[in-house]
Amino acid sequence: VERGHGLKVYAFVMLSDLTSASLATRRILWHSGVVGLLVRSLNDLDLQTFALEALVGWVGVKEHRADWCERLEGVLLREDGEFVPQLLALFRYQDASVFMKVLEQLVKLARLSQRFVAALARSDDFFEVTALRLQPRGLQPQQQLQAHWPAKRALPEAESSPVSPTPLTAGVAESGFPEGHPGRDGTMDARPSEEVLEDAGEAATASPSAPPSATTAGRVVGPAAGIVRQESLPGACASEGFVPDDDVVRARKNILVLLLRICESQDQLALAALCVRHELPTLIKAVLLEEKRRERVILCDFASQLLELFR
Repeated sequence: VERGHGLKVYAFVMLSDLTSASLATRRILWHSGVVGLLVRSLNDLDLQTFALEALVGWVGVKEHRADWCERLEGVLLREDGEFVPQLLALFRYQDASVFMKVLEQLVKLARLSQRFVAALARSDDFFEVTALRLQPRGLQPQQQLQAHWPAKRALPEAESSPVSPTPLTAGVAESGFPEGHPGRDGTMDARPSEEVLEDAGEAATASPSAPPSATTAGRVVGPAAGIVRQESLPGACASEGFVPDDDVVRARKNILVLLLRICESQDQLALAALCVRHELPTLIKAVLLEEKRRERVILCDFASQLLELFR
């Protein structure tokens, strides 16, 4: 793995799986310095998610003859260690798929390790990135994260997208048509006529095997209206920077859960200091207002729990 062999990814995956094997295997890995290898691998774009999953899984192992959580905390959470800085670098990563995987592992780690939660509570970078991630979509500058934290290496264009999820309406005019569609410049009416709706209904009835056209609020948004639903095309979403709403909701929920875990672990004075230093009540109030407007009940509940702690 460390020599950069062409099969290093496959070898690394096998090595990572060994952390979930037997007690004897974990002892061999521990004495061979595999923990350090996993931490260093967080820098590798090909290995970072496997390394983080292996470390979190190892922390969660419970054995009566070995307290792996305490052992690993002693190595990972040293003041001069690289683990927490590497985690924060991944937390502000701009690739949506990588960020989602990292965020899920952070939530798991926060449930397993109280010392890790305390380390996040001391990190100003964590709260800055959290505030940026929770900003209402479309309100933050496109290159805000790059300005705060320049990338260590040049990333491909597909990986260097801004951290804020691109609104699903990007590239679509008020008429409801995407770029390049005849209806965008007024040559086609944005609302299909009654004849078009009737023809669509007759076509669906005459061809039972054909997939029905999607309708929204009485409007045809499928092939009959000539409108392409970008969010229903994974390939188009990836190429144009669209982020599905369910991924956005899951990410915001996990961020709020992580923030709630940190705030619950603080005493009254420490929590008050965090609120003043990072303006948490103002941030969470803005989140609550946005989620109420979008009618996302679960996210409203987490935001309300945080505001209750801040009182």
